[in-house]
Amino acid sequence: MSSFRKGFLVLSLGALAGKFIALLREVVFASAFGTSDIATGFRVAQTASVVPANLVSGDLLSAAFAPAYARESRRDPASGRAMLWGYSIWLTFTLTFVAVGVYCYRDVIVNVIVPGSSIATTIIAQEILGVLCWSIPLFGLSAVQAYALGVHNIYLMTSIRPLIQSLGLLGGTLTAISTGWIQWLSLGFIAAWIAYVAMCSTALIRNGYLGLPQRASITQGWRFIVTGVRNIAPLLLLPVALQTSIVLERVFSSFGPSGLVAAVDYARTISESVMSLIAVPLGVLGLTQLSGIQGPDYRRRVAKMCDFVVVVMMPVSAVLVVGSGAIVSLIYARGNFDSAATNLVSGVLVGLSIGLMFQVLGYSLSRALTAAGRNRSVLLYTLIAIAGQIAVQGVGVQHFGPMAIGLGPSVFGLLLSVGCAFALGELKRVARRIATLLPGCIATLIVVLPDLGPYAAIALVALVWAINIALFPSLRSTLWDQVRPILSKRISRQTPAA
Repeated sequence: MSSFRKGFLVLSLGALAGKFIALLREVVFASAFGTSDIATGFRVAQTASVVPANLVSGDLLSAAFAPAYARESRRDPASGRAMLWGYSIWLTFTLTFVAVGVYCYRDVIVNVIVPGSSIATTIIAQEILGVLCWSIPLFGLSAVQAYALGVHNIYLMTSIRPLIQSLGLLGGTLTAISTGWIQWLSLGFIAAWIAYVAMCSTALIRNGYLGLPQRASITQGWRFIVTGVRNIAPLLLLPVALQTSIVLERVFSSFGPSGLVAAVDYARTISESVMSLIAVPLGVLGLTQLSGIQGPDYRRRVAKMCDFVVVVMMPVSAVLVVGSGAIVSLIYARGNFDSAATNLVSGVLVGLSIGLMFQVLGYSLSRALTAAGRNRSVLLYTLIAIAGQIAVQGVGVQHFGPMAIGLGPSVFGLLLSVGCAFALGELKRVARRIATLLPGCIATLIVVLPDLGPYAAIALVALVWAINIALFPSLRSTLWDQVRPILSKRISRQTPAA
């Protein structure tokens, strides 16, 4: 197995483990706090902490630091160590300054994010944000360290990051429940990131990539940061737009029914868990094979990827739409998570599920474009998709309530899928594949009309889609093309050598 595939597999397994713990934590959190003011306040405080950190330590850092550090560490290891120290020092200083600003103006920030929420929610959010904001420097420092380790093909730290965060949140939630002090929610989150920074630092020192800081590290680091920011200035629009859409989703949700802000996160946990189960294996099977491939072979693999996403995700989306209420009740309905919370989360989940296939397809096709070096196309269609999401959520929340908030990401996925498929010349193929699944869509609508009960409806919809796929040879071959290599490998491993 190549180092790239091995790294991708490690990252994928870590993400899945993190999702499992995150789901467990959400179940515990929902039982204790439901969609109360505490739940909403904590979500708001998280947004206010994560958004500024992501602006600096997310796409911008990966575009500016990672490539430059890779070149510098290969050219001169000592210069690479100086660059790592410089970035760490300056980024930590900058984000500490940001954290101080968030702390001092937390009342203004909370009112901007959730202008329509109750006074009780804003007070709780401000209180939690006063502690949670100090995690912002840890985001940036850990991101620099994880990228540096990744350059040296050490992916374990990046892989376990979501797992460590989820464990910290779970521990903080359990402690807050047992003691009755809600700030343990913040302290568990911060403790997780302190532990993660310590683990990354240990890995860097143990492997000789981080030594004692030199005076020249500060000046060199500042020079590298200035050069990096200049190089990526044209790309700043995309991460700013993405983080703005996250904030605006909170803003629009605050004008909906009470508890909608918290309900969105519960629904996203379910949809994103399903997406991870599909998108991660898809990445292992298809996306890792696209880099460096051109011509007919590239088009053929992209076409197979499109077929697989459409055939697998449309039935999954239908099952989630029909069984949203039963699924939400099964996962969350206990303790303080009452029927009102179930209805809110179910409404958001229906909106998310309607376009779940397009969310996975848009993600996959955008990665295919990126593998081909067509970043401008990805930027253009992503910005159009973000604008569509904002419009649907902003206009729809007053008319359709929770479902409109869920429909926003679905519209985002639809617009991104159409744009990327058009850029790749796969739009007609995707449309034809969707057309072969229309019988299943129509049958799903028919099943929803009578009140069959959630579990009977789920079983009937699954049967309908199985029949739909069985009736079309092209759909059967799409699934078989993906399953056959896996079965062949297993059989070859189990067959003893002659």
